[in-house]
Amino acid sequence: MSDSEDYEDFGSGDESWDELEEDIELDKADSVDAIENLNCLFLSSQLFKSKIEKEATSFASSRNISVSVAKTILMKSKWNTTTASQLLSKSKYGDKLVRSSKSHCDVCDERDKEVYSTSCNHKFCLDCWRYHTRTRLQQRLDVCCMHHNCEILLTETAVLPLVPGALGRKFEEILFDCMVLSYPGVRFCPGPDCGVIVMALEESSPKRVRCQSCSTEFCFQCGLDFHHPTECSTIKLWLQKCSEDSDTADYIATKTKDCPMCSSCIEKSGGCNHVICGLCKYEFCWVCSGDWKEHGAQYYECSRFKENPDAVRAELESDTRASLSKYLHYFQRWDNHSSSLKMEKNFQRNLQEIAASEVQKSNGTWIDWAHLKGAGKVLAQCRYTLKFTYPRAYFMETSKEKMLFEYQQGVLEADCEDLAWKLENARKFSVAELEQASAAAQKSRMTLVKSTSLM
Repeated sequence: MSDSEDYEDFGSGDESWDELEEDIELDKADSVDAIENLNCLFLSSQLFKSKIEKEATSFASSRNISVSVAKTILMKSKWNTTTASQLLSKSKYGDKLVRSSKSHCDVCDERDKEVYSTSCNHKFCLDCWRYHTRTRLQQRLDVCCMHHNCEILLTETAVLPLVPGALGRKFEEILFDCMVLSYPGVRFCPGPDCGVIVMALEESSPKRVRCQSCSTEFCFQCGLDFHHPTECSTIKLWLQKCSEDSDTADYIATKTKDCPMCSSCIEKSGGCNHVICGLCKYEFCWVCSGDWKEHGAQYYECSRFKENPDAVRAELESDTRASLSKYLHYFQRWDNHSSSLKMEKNFQRNLQEIAASEVQKSNGTWIDWAHLKGAGKVLAQCRYTLKFTYPRAYFMETSKEKMLFEYQQGVLEADCEDLAWKLENARKFSVAELEQASAAAQKSRMTLVKSTSLM
């Protein structure tokens, strides 16, 4: 299950708790929906086939060509009719094979065989046509005439009779995939065995899509988990680096740490980074092990990577060691938020249990405790955004933009941890205090999202 699914799916099976979803109204005044979520349509394969069939038929009728030729040209021109018209005058296509009288086959060199040709009139026997077509399709290449230097391409109506059975069906599948991939602003849902086609109703961009059929969430542009504020190319580089450094990642991802005060072993069981040692009661930050009291005003310093000035000026450390130190700084925070996000479902169940307990004690109704569910959702959204800030920060060059970004990142970290702490201790805080913490975290997230969309 992806983190994006963790962040959205908080269904519990308790109708009273689940029904609160309709009662939760997040602040819409500064909504970032337009920045994060793509306006799109969800189409079945059959519906999309009908759409492109109509477009191809219309183009074929206006140019007096066959529909199969029209499809081939439109695919190669990204379904732009102007480009397709220009391509039509420069390219040649064969949309059927015509049998000729018995003759010599230039491929197998056999004589007195039935031969077939397309519009170029180059004649080959049926066995050679079939072998050539199977080979080209298996290599996922266009099927062309076998004559040397002949540029005639065969369309689907010429190819299909040559490859009956499973290979023919596979060809049709590949052809349809190519049509989808060539159509601007359209892509398949990457969900397992989904097959739904997503059509953007705005300029194609790396925004979030949630499939109406399988509920998979993904970036429309690259198909990976939605990753704003990190760009598609950057997140791919980051994931590749994490994969290459998997041994280091496994070591860093350990869920235990020693208390920086008394050295007793502490296991993290919740998502909050405000940790209190059970032995000496020392309060510290799980991410950097710093005194928690200093994090109120200096969370920016926790999330910001600080280069070693000695390493820069005197080269006391090797470039490799300095690079590893930088990577581990960002990976540790990436992994920490990933782990916290995976705990959010259990966290929501804990909030549900608190609400159920208070309702049973007649301390209000389910609606009176709706703020817990709303705040829990805000916390999950903030953690999800924070997770994807670190790949961006890792690859950013030192600049004023990076300083601003890391400052906003630190503010969001602080507000996020404040909200997590208050939710983990929900009975100790009033509704107003929890709603205030939730609003602060949400505002910080919106500020960062809006700011990075302009950088």
